[in-house]
Amino acid sequence: VLSHSPYGWDLAPLIARALGAGQVSEVVDYQEGVYVTPALNGKMRLFNKPRTPKVVVTLQSGAFAPADPPSGAPQVEKLQAPAQEKKYELVALEEPEATGVDLARAKVVVSAGRGVGKVENIELVKKLAEALGGELGASRPVVDAGWVEASRQVGSSGKAVAPKLYIACGISGAAQHVAGMKGSEFVVSINTDPEAPITEVAHVNALVDLNQLIPALLEKLKG
Repeated sequence: VLSHSPYGWDLAPLIARALGAGQVSEVVDYQEGVYVTPALNGKMRLFNKPRTPKVVVTLQSGAFAPADPPSGAPQVEKLQAPAQEKKYELVALEEPEATGVDLARAKVVVSAGRGVGKVENIELVKKLAEALGGELGASRPVVDAGWVEASRQVGSSGKAVAPKLYIACGISGAAQHVAGMKGSEFVVSINTDPEAPITEVAHVNALVDLNQLIPALLEKLKG
């Protein structure tokens, strides 16, 4: 079992091949030998039942509750790895620019998705986050588009958050994003699409244009 991360993506197929095992990636649920994975941008789920007795899987971040730590001290066995020819050379190591954002500790997170329509509307979502004393978050498509910095991405390929209030603005609710915010105490969705998967996760669904709702909310918060 590995995490569904760049490390896990590379290592899982190699281990599966070495063991002659099956391999399933991005598992979000397990049901009696059946591994559940997201499909079609999270709108559907695939139920995979490998034919091999051994299976190597990668688990989506936040999809499963953490297991209790084992009791007793672990046994450590030191192995000498065989020397290998160096096939690459490290040219440079660059640290990402520090932003000071700590979404994991935020009590309120207001996230923007591609459903906000245009980059100018990110500022509107940011104002709502600030008015509520929270932090701005974002879905992966928004980060990939360059609208919001990567340090604010919520989801299995970003950060996992568990605020008291999570507001999803224009976010469809793909499984990858939901995995990163499923620990939120209260979820509000602002989305004009009543069929969006996020509606099944949210406690309150505002099926209105955010350009109408957010300014009204900001006005109320000022008062």
